[in-house]
Amino acid sequence: MVISWQEATWLQQGMLNLLCYLWKDAMGYILHPSIQMPGKEWRVADVGAGTGLWLTKLAQIAPKDSQLDGYDISSDQFPAASLTPGNINFRISDAKMPPPEGLWESYDIVHVRLLATIVDNGDPSPILQHCLKLLKPGGYLQWEELDFAAIYEQKDLNETFPCIAMLAKLWATTKPSR
Repeated sequence: MVISWQEATWLQQGMLNLLCYLWKDAMGYILHPSIQMPGKEWRVADVGAGTGLWLTKLAQIAPKDSQLDGYDISSDQFPAASLTPGNINFRISDAKMPPPEGLWESYDIVHVRLLATIVDNGDPSPILQHCLKLLKPGGYLQWEELDFAAIYEQKDLNETFPCIAMLAKLWATTKPSR
C-alpha cells in the first residue's frame, strides 16, 4: 500500500496528538505542579512543538495575556493559525542550533519533550544549553523524556541509550548558564 504525503502528515499529526494526550494522562498534568508561575502573563517556549497541542492545552490554564511560542525544525505539523488561540505563535527553529540572541532570557518556561531521539553523538548538552539560554533568570525548564532506566538494566541503558544516560548526568551537574 502506498500513501500520499498528505496522508502521512495526517497520520503523524494524529500520532503526535495521541502521544500528547497519553503523556498528560500518565503524568496527570500539562505543566509540572512544582513550577511557580509569575503573576498575570507567562512567556513560554515549546521546543520541538510539533502539532502545538501542548501549547494549546497550556493556553487553557495560562493567563489570557500570556505569550506562548512553539518552535520546531519544520512547519509541516503546525496547526493553522485559525485553529489556535491568538496568543500562540509558531516559528521554525532548530533545537541543535543556538537561539538568536534576541530570544535569550525571554521565557519563564521552556518545555521540551522527547528530544533525546534527535541528539547527535549521544550528547544532549548542546540542546540543553540552547534551551537554558532561552530562560529568564529563575525560569523553569520542563524537559520530559521516557524513563528507559525503568525498562533496562543500567548497563543496557548506557549501551542502548547513551543519550539518556548522558542527560541524567547533565541534570545532576549542569547549572543554568546563559
